[in-house]
Amino acid sequence: MDTEVDFVNLLGLLQSSDNDIREEAEKNLNAIPPAQCLSLMIQSIASTQLEMTNRKFAAVLARRLLTTKFDTIGTMDPGEKESLKNQLVLIVHEAREEELCKKVIDICDQWTNPPLMAPKDPAAEWPRLLDLLGQYAQSEDQHYLTLAFYILDRMPDILQFDEHMQPIIELFCKGLTCDNQHVVEASLKAIGSFIEENHDEEQIQSLVQPFLQGVATFMTHNPASEEPLKALVKISDCCSELLKPVLKETMEMSLQILTNEQLDICVRYLALETMVTLSENIPVAVRKTAKQFIPPLIEYLLRMICDLDEDPHWSTQEVPEDDDEGICTNLTSIALDRLACSLNSCLITPKVLSTLSAMLESSDWKQRCGSLHAMAAISEGCRKKMGDMLPTLVRAVCSKLTDPEPRVRYAACKALDEMSQELVPNIQKRHHATILPALSLLISDLCPRVQTMSCSALVAYCTNMPKSILRTYLAQLVELLEAVMKAKMREITPEKGLMVLEEMLSTVTCLAEKMETDFAPYYDRFMPALKVNPPFDSTLQFN
Repeated sequence: MDTEVDFVNLLGLLQSSDNDIREEAEKNLNAIPPAQCLSLMIQSIASTQLEMTNRKFAAVLARRLLTTKFDTIGTMDPGEKESLKNQLVLIVHEAREEELCKKVIDICDQWTNPPLMAPKDPAAEWPRLLDLLGQYAQSEDQHYLTLAFYILDRMPDILQFDEHMQPIIELFCKGLTCDNQHVVEASLKAIGSFIEENHDEEQIQSLVQPFLQGVATFMTHNPASEEPLKALVKISDCCSELLKPVLKETMEMSLQILTNEQLDICVRYLALETMVTLSENIPVAVRKTAKQFIPPLIEYLLRMICDLDEDPHWSTQEVPEDDDEGICTNLTSIALDRLACSLNSCLITPKVLSTLSAMLESSDWKQRCGSLHAMAAISEGCRKKMGDMLPTLVRAVCSKLTDPEPRVRYAACKALDEMSQELVPNIQKRHHATILPALSLLISDLCPRVQTMSCSALVAYCTNMPKSILRTYLAQLVELLEAVMKAKMREITPEKGLMVLEEMLSTVTCLAEKMETDFAPYYDRFMPALKVNPPFDSTLQFN
C-alpha cells in the first residue's frame, strides 16, 4: 500500500455490497504488513477529512488487527509503537464523537491485553492515557466525564488502587450525582468493572453501598436501562461476598424490578439473575438475611412459568428440545432449578408444592402445563422432600398423561423424565406399575412432540430400572414400539417424523442394552430393516 489515499480507497471497497469486490479488497488488506496496516488504520481514524463512518470502520479493523496479529505487532519498534499509542490518545481527546472515542479506547484496551504485551502494567504502558484520565476526572465537561468512566470500565486496572483510591471514590461520587443520566449510567458501569477488578482490596467495600444506591436511583428514572443491572449481575457473580452488607436491599430492589410487568423482559431477567446468582454464591447469607424474599420470588416464578404462547402449530412442529416452550418458560425453569439446588429444600419445596397442587387442577391448560414444568425443574434440588411425597406426586403427574391438551401431556412426560433421573431408585422400584403402562401408551400419541418426549422419558425411566422388573414389561414395550415404528416408517419424510423415529430408536437401543440377552428374541423385529439408509425410505419394511 503506497499511500494513505490508497488505503482510504481500500476502506471503501471493504464496505462494498458486492461480494467479489469485498473479497478482493480483503485480500489486499491482508497483504499489507501488520505494522504498516495498523499505522494506516490509525491515520484514517485520526483524519477529520474522512467521513465518520469510515473512521469508525477503520477503528473496528484496527482492533481486529490487534487481536489477530498480536505476535507481529508486539515486536514493532518501541519508538514507532509509542508514536501510534500517542496518536490514539490524541484522537480520544480531540474527537467529540463519543462512539468513535469509545472505539479508540477499545483499541487501547486490546493493545494492553496479553499476549500482545508481556505481563501488563497499563499505567506504565499508557502514561499519556493515564494523564488524560486524570484530566477528565477534574473536568466538568460531561463528554470527558463519560469517556473517563468508559476508560475505567474497559481498563479498570489502569490505576494503581492504593495510590488512587481517594481520587477514584471522588470521581465515582461525582458521576453518581451528575444531573446527566448518560454520565450516571457510565459511572455505574465503571464502578461495576472497578469493583470486579479490585474486589480483593479491603477498601473496595466503601464503593458497594453508593453503587447499589446509584443503581436503585438510576433504575427509578431509567427503567428501560440494562447496563446498571448487568454491572450488578457481574458483582453478584464474581464477588458476591461484597454484597452481604447490602444483601437485603439488593434482593428487595431486584424483586421489585422482576415483578414490575411494565418493564422490558430483559431488564426483569437481569434482576432475576441477580437474585438467583446471589442464592447460589452466598446461600447461607440469603437464608439468614433475605429469606423473606424467597417465597414471593418462588410465587412469581410459578406465575412466569405459565406464560406460554398460544401456538396453534405447536403440536405439529418438530423442533429441538431446548426450544420447546419459549424463552420465558425455559429461563424460569432454569431459575427454579438453580434456586432449588442452592437453597435449602425446606425453603423451596413447601411453597412450590402447595402452589402446584392447585395449578395442576386448574381449568386453564397453561396452569397445568406450567406446574409440571416447575415440578421437573425442582426435581434435582428438592429430591429429598419430593421423595417423601413420591406416591402423591407420581399419581398427580401420571394423571396428566391423559390430559386433553397435548402440551400438558408433553410437560407430564418431561416431569417424569426429570423425576426418573433424580428420584432413583424409589421411583423405579415402587411406582413402575403406575408409570410404565401410562407412559408407554403415549408412544402412539397423535402429537409427534408428545411421542418424542414420552420416548425420552421411557429411556430415563428404564435406564435406572432393575432388570428383574423391566423384564415383565419388555414384551409389551417392544410390541408398542414395533407397531408405531412401522407406521412411522410408512409416513416419514426428511421434513416429517424423523425426530420421533430417532427417539424411538433410542428407546429400542436403551431396552436392548439394558436387557442384553433378554432382548435377543426381539432383535429380528428391528434388524436389518433399521440399517437401511436413508431412514425415510418409503419402501422400508419390517420383518
